[in-house]
Amino acid sequence: MSNLELWKSVEKTDPIYTKQYSMGGGMAGTSISGAYYVMKATDAFGPVGKGWGYEIEEERFDKGEPLGAEPDGVTAIYKLTHTIKLKLWAKIDDERCEVTHFGHTPYLYKSRKGDFVMDQEAPKKSLTDAIKKCLSMFGIGGDIFLGMFDDAQYVNEVKEDFAIEKADDKVSAKVAAKQEYEEKKRKSIEMINSATTMPMLEAVYVEVIRKAKRQGDDKGIIEITAAKDAKKKELEK
Repeated sequence: MSNLELWKSVEKTDPIYTKQYSMGGGMAGTSISGAYYVMKATDAFGPVGKGWGYEIEEERFDKGEPLGAEPDGVTAIYKLTHTIKLKLWAKIDDERCEVTHFGHTPYLYKSRKGDFVMDQEAPKKSLTDAIKKCLSMFGIGGDIFLGMFDDAQYVNEVKEDFAIEKADDKVSAKVAAKQEYEEKKRKSIEMINSATTMPMLEAVYVEVIRKAKRQGDDKGIIEITAAKDAKKKELEK
C-alpha cells in the first residue's frame, strides 16, 4: 500500500453524519458522528477488537481556573476538565500500527447563566473525542480536518458522490450524474462565451473546470480552457 492510499480511501466524509457547531470566542466548524468514525474504521480495518482497537493509557481530571467558593467561603471550586490518553491500533497490510492521542471534555464548569455544571457524561465524551483524533491520523474525516467542508461546492459534490454510492441502481445513477455534468458544461461554456467582465469569466471558469477535473474529462478541460482563453483575449481588447 502506498503512503497515501489508505488516507485517500477513507478521507471523504458523508455529510449526513456531520453537523455544524459554534462555540464561544468565534470558534465554529464541522463535527462528525462518533459512530460514523467506528463504521469507517470497521470498513477500513475490520471489526473492532480484531482489525483495530484501543487502550486507555491514562485518565485524569485537569484543574483549571477558580470558579468560586463553597458555601463556607474558604474552599475554592476549580474548573475541571476530564482527559483521556488513548492508544489506538489498526492492522494495515497485516502489520499492527499504533497511534496515541488525547480526548478532553469539560467536567465541572460554569454555564453562561453562572450556574455550576457537572457533566457525568464527560468520560464517555472524552473517549469518543480521543478515538476520533486517533482515527483522523489514518485519514478518516480527512476532508473535514483539512478544511474542505468550508467550501459549499465541495460539500455538494461529496453529497452527489455518496448519493450514487447509496443508489439501488448505481449504473443509472452514474449515467444521470454524467448527463447532468454534460449539461452543466454546455451551459457554462455558453456563459463563458457571453461573459462581459473578467470576474464573471473567472467565476464561471473556476466552477466548471473543477467539475471537469473531478469527472476526469480531459477533452472537456481542453474545450473549457480554450473558450476561456479566447474570451479573455476578447475582453482584454
